Amino acid sequence: VIEVPESTGLRKGWALDLTVQQDDGTPWDLSTAANQARALKLQQEQAPELLIASPMCAAFSTIQNLNYRDMKPQELIDKINTAMAHIDFALRMCEVQAKAGRYFLFEHPVQARSWSLSRVKHMFKYKGVMTVDFDFCQLGMQSEGYPVKKRTRVMTNSPKIANRLDKYQCDQSHWHLPLMMGRASACQ
Repeated sequence: VIEVPESTGLRKGWALDLTVQQDDGTPWDLSTAANQARALKLQQEQAPELLIASPMCAAFSTIQNLNYRDMKPQELIDKINTAMAHIDFALRMCEVQAKAGRYFLFEHPVQARSWSLSRVKHMFKYKGVMTVDFDFCQLGMQSEGYPVKKRTRVMTNSPKIANRLDKYQCDQSHWHLPLMMGRASACQ
């Protein structure tokens, strides 16, 4: 559960990822059917006004292509299938939000191949869905004490969120630390 000050007028939120434990002490591994069912039930019961979906992006990263040549074919197939299933579930939760007239935000790096997937493009059939690109350095993201640009795209049906994020464009007035040599995982 994510605590928010009462003065904001917002209710408590929740996070469902591997870093958060369920009541039984197990992590929210959304690759399992049981946890997906629990997540959808929680979404139905709580009816959050905003759902933020940020599925794993490593398999869709253009930089990850460098590692693919060293992987065994079945290992690569398994990695991509797992990533596709995770994106499918994240989009399913976004679709629940859109159908209910509530907001969603789906996030992945600008250069991620996921943006070309038909299942991602399918979300644009819902009213008001748009994308906006922004730079995380403008929100203070750093690695090893240096700004990290991390150009990111969100797909959302919230015009307020899109308008707000559109303001975070890097003016190139500073140097960016490249997200190479394991730095990208620290900026997830």
